[in-house]
Amino acid sequence: MSTTQPKLPKNLYTIQDSWRKTPVLAQAMPRIETQTRLTANISELMPTTLKKGWRAYLERNTLTLKVPHQALAMKIKQQAPLILDGLKMYGWDIKDMVVKVSQFNRPEWLNRAPNKKLVKNQRFISEKSARQIEQTIANLPEDAPVRAVLIKLLAHRK
Repeated sequence: MSTTQPKLPKNLYTIQDSWRKTPVLAQAMPRIETQTRLTANISELMPTTLKKGWRAYLERNTLTLKVPHQALAMKIKQQAPLILDGLKMYGWDIKDMVVKVSQFNRPEWLNRAPNKKLVKNQRFISEKSARQIEQTIANLPEDAPVRAVLIKLLAHRK
């Protein structure tokens, strides 16, 4: 049996051929492979709780991890010596690691202005529920602690 692939029609290329024939993509391929290997190696070295939410960039001998918030940055900085040692074991020549807080994938609550107040979703009690609560209040003794709470709850009727 032959292991050669059938010829493609004219002007159709495999993905690998397209990458090789396009100079920009051909130049990017080694960087993409390096970036993928680096990210996989760092991910293997991270504790389970820190495996997501960061992006790694390598420039010369400095590794930069960009994270969405300060809490994650602090946790990763605590792990930095272990990560650098582990990367050296994988064969990476990295001298320094920098952790930066970046805006690339911040959750919505972090992007909100600091003085902007949240408007809570006010929930209203339907008339049917209000009638049931009123019946429950009528059946409760006067000194029941739940009674005061239920009376307060009735204030949120539609």
